[in-house]
Amino acid sequence: MRVIITGATGFVGKALSSNLLDSGWEVIALSRSQKKAQSVLGDKATVIEWDGTTSSGWARAAENADAIINLAGANLSSRYWTSSYKKEMWDSRVYAGRAMAQAVMRAKRKPKMLIQASAIGYYGSRKDEILDEHSGKGEGFLADLVQAWETSTEAVEAQGVPRLIIRSGVILGKGSVIISLLQLPFKLYGGGYPGSGKQWFSWIHLEDQIRIIRFLMEGSQIKGIVNLASPEPVKMKEFCRLFGKVLHKPMWVRVPAVVLKLALGDMAKETVLASQKIFPKKLLEVGYQFKYPNLEPALADSLN
Repeated sequence: MRVIITGATGFVGKALSSNLLDSGWEVIALSRSQKKAQSVLGDKATVIEWDGTTSSGWARAAENADAIINLAGANLSSRYWTSSYKKEMWDSRVYAGRAMAQAVMRAKRKPKMLIQASAIGYYGSRKDEILDEHSGKGEGFLADLVQAWETSTEAVEAQGVPRLIIRSGVILGKGSVIISLLQLPFKLYGGGYPGSGKQWFSWIHLEDQIRIIRFLMEGSQIKGIVNLASPEPVKMKEFCRLFGKVLHKPMWVRVPAVVLKLALGDMAKETVLASQKIFPKKLLEVGYQFKYPNLEPALADSLN
């Protein structure tokens, strides 16, 4: 079994590559730095250096691949959203996706499927509305970005290649962005919650993220868009309370929304202050069993 992965050195890509390699899959990672990717993924992985925008140099690898998994894209939470970084987040996703589509079009023996990464930011901030895979697009830069990200690989469907879009919630796990950001303030007794704390927080544990991708690759009947989020979202205040509980540290600071908006701009408004109550309808309908459906055990594992 052979899979091509972009974004293979990222948080999800690294874990997925390791999981597949351990199961005997042939993993071909596309990376801007072959040396860096090889050191991260190990000798078992095949790394092809790639400019992130074209199919030249690797398109032949797409021939008859069992799957292409497109995880490429600049991190949404690592930097302030300046206009130049917004462009980088946009271009890194759209050009990579178009390159995937170009490779599929050039392949004489088409890959069996393409899995396109996405995010629940597609839905925008929707208060208490329950959002499943049939819910429409929201408003804001992030919703527009995610829509463009999803559309970037749409052309493969006209080539007869099935395409799955995985709209992921906030990913928890050792070393994940949100765990890394919150851990130190809580340990220093400065833990708190953003805004009103009433906004819905939809999350998924990394282990379920990987298990679901494997589930989709290995014979699931799911088609189209799939919400990757726990069936038990929580309010942000409850998330922060449980975070502190697992660390045996108090949660006592409330960071007003106006302060976050001044400090982080649009990123605050469209991420930590956004309310998204996601329901993984398709996964539950086909009987997928979450390993971490509840938040406290997921946090305990992530913070161990």
